[in-house]
Amino acid sequence: MCKLIKFLSKEVDILIVEDEIILAMAIELSLQEMDYNVSGIETTGHDAIEHAKVKRPDIVLMDINLKNSISGIEAATKIWKSFKIPIIFLTSYHDDKTMKET
Repeated sequence: MCKLIKFLSKEVDILIVEDEIILAMAIELSLQEMDYNVSGIETTGHDAIEHAKVKRPDIVLMDINLKNSISGIEAATKIWKSFKIPIIFLTSYHDDKTMKET
């Protein structure tokens, strides 16, 4: 029982991967208001992979469409295969092609 209580009280570290910095900061503020810890904001897939490698967040919020970088889907695939960190995709796109890629 003691281990369960310790697990439930653990801070959850969340990595935000979003290339629109204003949106990323709004997400960060919302998460902090709900008492989550944001381990960082990254704006490229390459930086997200490096962040995951170094800081090992508990979960990643990943924008599917990242500019000037590998896609969020590619970055998420690498993060999952290497570190088994759960990923939640964020997108404003809802077309069938995008949804099938995730």
